[in-house]
Amino acid sequence: MAQVMQDTEERASTRHVPVLPAETLEALAPRAGGRYLDGTLGMGGHAAAVLSAAPGSELCGLDRDEQALDLARARLAPFGGRAHFFHCRYSRFAEALKELQWDKVDGALLDIGVSSLQLDENGRGFSFYGDGPLDMRMDVSQPLTAERILATYDAAELVRIFKEYGEERFSRQIARAIVARRDKEPFT
Repeated sequence: MAQVMQDTEERASTRHVPVLPAETLEALAPRAGGRYLDGTLGMGGHAAAVLSAAPGSELCGLDRDEQALDLARARLAPFGGRAHFFHCRYSRFAEALKELQWDKVDGALLDIGVSSLQLDENGRGFSFYGDGPLDMRMDVSQPLTAERILATYDAAELVRIFKEYGEERFSRQIARAIVARRDKEPFT
């Protein structure tokens, strides 16, 4: 079992190199004994940097992606009980902090966006590197997939999604094309 954990930890640390770790540490200025929130834990690269820089500090790590959480757990295992993990959106940070009985944090990090773990794996449906299913779920335990949305949402709802989330100026044309295409054959 120890070898499996070590292999997983190595996979997380070699698979993902955090972006701007020095700048992140400079901005957070972690101190010994401090409490930190990483609302988008991912594979734990920034969290490892914070815990390494601040002896005795603790970190509350949140992520919607259970696979990322597993990799972060392995990567942060050397820090023992100083790292706390929660499978949830970063918007639910207050609940996680309450569970830890923390009334405040000394710093917080949100690396908002799609993670490299999701982009690198064709099976998640985010990758530009190869074909994959129309999934695109940040949290694969949730039932709603991109395939289901394209198959069942009406044109007005598709237009709203493309405008609101994608700021797509051709949202109406795209929605009409999707509805026309799916009437002939389903998207997969």
